Amino acid sequence: VNIMSKWCVHVYDTVGSTNDIAHNLPPWNAVRADCQTSGRGRHGRSWISHYGGLWLSLVLPVSRERDVWATLPLAMGWAIVKVIKDLGVYEVRLRWPNDILVRNMKLAGLLVEQFCEDVAVVGIGINVLNRPEQINQEFPCKVIHLSDIVKQVPGLYELTGLILKTTEDVHRQMEKNGFTVILDEINAARGWGCPRRAELELDEGIRREFFVGVNKHGELITKNDSGHVSYYPPCRVKLFREI
Repeated sequence: VNIMSKWCVHVYDTVGSTNDIAHNLPPWNAVRADCQTSGRGRHGRSWISHYGGLWLSLVLPVSRERDVWATLPLAMGWAIVKVIKDLGVYEVRLRWPNDILVRNMKLAGLLVEQFCEDVAVVGIGINVLNRPEQINQEFPCKVIHLSDIVKQVPGLYELTGLILKTTEDVHRQMEKNGFTVILDEINAARGWGCPRRAELELDEGIRREFFVGVNKHGELITKNDSGHVSYYPPCRVKLFREI
């Protein structure tokens, strides 16, 4: 399906994972499925991806300058926030490193995987009309859906088009200026929401510190009660909880 001239979108009814299909495709291809049977998030966590939600994977070209493209998950998170804000949901925000929240409940998540050196696959899951809480009883207080917060819910085709356009804009900005300008935009718009304490699960144990933000490398910045500042790359943090 040609939604935009630069993109070619492949639509399926049911797949295991859209990311797994997308990684065999060249840049500027996208894969959307009505249902995923093996959707996943960071560290292999499962993502309930049933009918009614948007399950989309985008194939993007990336240069070999890893220090720039390591921040792609955050840049893409901000791209999704911008799409949701344009639908009139102004309280939407990011939760480091790859979640999109409304009213402290999860609306969307991302998984960026690099199967080869110069291509990245961005997996996007957005709760639209689906009801994951009916499948997993632990979810009711933790998830929210576009249908809960938008009067006129866009169709999946329309929502896909909005994401593709915004992704193209963000990718162009990353190529030209790197992550710094996008980070400045996130901070200026209070993309992280109000300051809050957080719990970090690391290989060496649990740490409870104050969330400060991120730096231009995409690393999490925290401050403990004594004022000491720490930096954590995403690969070090197994789980990030706001407390």
